[in-house]
Amino acid sequence: LSRNIRGLDANRAAALRNNVPIVCMQEVDLAETNVSELRAQAKEAGYRIFFSAPTSLSIDGRTAHGRRAAILVKNTIKAIDITDEADNNTNFLKQTGRWLEIMIPTGDGSNQMCIACLYGISGASNDNAKKEDMERILAGTLLRAVQMKSVPYVICTDLNYDPSKSNVLEKAISKELIY
Repeated sequence: LSRNIRGLDANRAAALRNNVPIVCMQEVDLAETNVSELRAQAKEAGYRIFFSAPTSLSIDGRTAHGRRAAILVKNTIKAIDITDEADNNTNFLKQTGRWLEIMIPTGDGSNQMCIACLYGISGASNDNAKKEDMERILAGTLLRAVQMKSVPYVICTDLNYDPSKSNVLEKAISKELIY
């Protein structure tokens, strides 16, 4: 399940009662001071929660910090954070505070799949500079997917602009790098 949650504080109960194995959430906008409380609530509801890196939640970039994206995973699934700190592209994506990825076993556990959660920049549909920033983040995400080679890489996202107007996405599809 992929969902634009529009503020996890206001929609916390609904997010934790989905009763699905994996929930990717964009526009979480969770204050950093509430992260540990939500981790405990997720655990009580039978989930582990993975968060994007902390980032600014305020327009001025200074007054509020927290998390913009998260993935809830049922405790019965052995999900792992596979962020590669040695990889420049992965570090770029992590530093945006809008991206995270996990790997989960599939079938009998001998295969895996990756799930990435990406939250777009608000206003990217109307502001060319924001759209260009988002295109760079999307390009980094698609590069990460390609790095996984034969491991399926699912991207759950709210880009905050029309994907059919993405030059990056159009090129990746036309070159059959993604489907």
